Amino acid sequence: MRARTLLAAAVAVTMLGVGCKPQSAADTSTLDDTAALQAQFDALTPGSTLTLEPRVYHHSGILTIRTSAVTIDGNGSTLVATDDATSAVNVLANNVSLNNMTLGANLIGPRYYGIQQHKLVIGGNNDSVSNVTINGSAGAGVYVNGAGWFNLSGITVNSSRADGIHMTNGSHDGIVTDSVTTNTGDDGFAVVSYIPDGKICNNITVNNPVVNGTTWGRGISVVGGQNITYNNIKVSNTNAAGVYVAAEPSYNTRGVNGVTVNGGTVTGASSNPDHEHGAILVYAGNPGQTIDNVTIENLSISGTGSAAEREIGLILENGGSTSNVNFTDLNIEKSSLPTLYTNAPESGYAMRRVLVGGVPAQN
Repeated sequence: MRARTLLAAAVAVTMLGVGCKPQSAADTSTLDDTAALQAQFDALTPGSTLTLEPRVYHHSGILTIRTSAVTIDGNGSTLVATDDATSAVNVLANNVSLNNMTLGANLIGPRYYGIQQHKLVIGGNNDSVSNVTINGSAGAGVYVNGAGWFNLSGITVNSSRADGIHMTNGSHDGIVTDSVTTNTGDDGFAVVSYIPDGKICNNITVNNPVVNGTTWGRGISVVGGQNITYNNIKVSNTNAAGVYVAAEPSYNTRGVNGVTVNGGTVTGASSNPDHEHGAILVYAGNPGQTIDNVTIENLSISGTGSAAEREIGLILENGGSTSNVNFTDLNIEKSSLPTLYTNAPESGYAMRRVLVGGVPAQN
């Protein structure tokens, strides 16, 4: 990943909640701090630091960070959105560091899809976010939108109505480390490339992701992308597949080339009987898009839903194709489910050292 740069002559400036009425963490009033917070963000100059007071702020409008090479230290503060339709915190500038805060929104309500309705939107280059907790989001918890050389670490997303951490629109050269999603409304961690965007996500690594349940969707996914790696996953209690690699017709997504899922556990996947995914699903369903060079290895799998119809699926539809798809060194708990269902030609995939209940699986 390209190093994050700051101005050599950067001078740190501390600004403590200027113009905002103090509120304790227990304060449930809805005083609107939108204007005061935005004024503080707009007052930043390159190289400066804003340290917020450790209290609760409420914002009815979108908050935007437009100045490059700044640090915003939440200092234990909480920023709560009061209107789902305008609930985002946008990081649009380059070389921004955001850390040590909680972002909140309503925990219940309909799912929203607009860019300004995801909780934290990252749209610059060389931005880093660390030690940030998101409690509720009208859309995705973190939405990485065409960003490059980004670094997310220690992110916690609870009860987002869409994906926990969603990377899309050609986002590239990013690292996500030691992050946790719980009870997300769609995938826990997702890399998605839509054909109409004109760009494919690439060169993204996700280390040590933890998915603690989804009310819809999968645990970790790559739905269009190149050179995407997930290491040491811990996925549990997902509505659909624990691991999903696909080119989808319904969302018109790109194909996949160069995906690795290496190490970890998948427990209690595919609980929804209407989604017969299994623990792992590789799906080539978008015409003209291929699934190539995929390796899923070193996983322990247990507790897959009894209605899933298989532990592993490799499915081609609408003329989709695969090549060099590898399921390697998988240890699957003994169950009544078939190990693999596929309609792909044998030339397109391989199973190596796959054990079921300690016994080599039959291909």
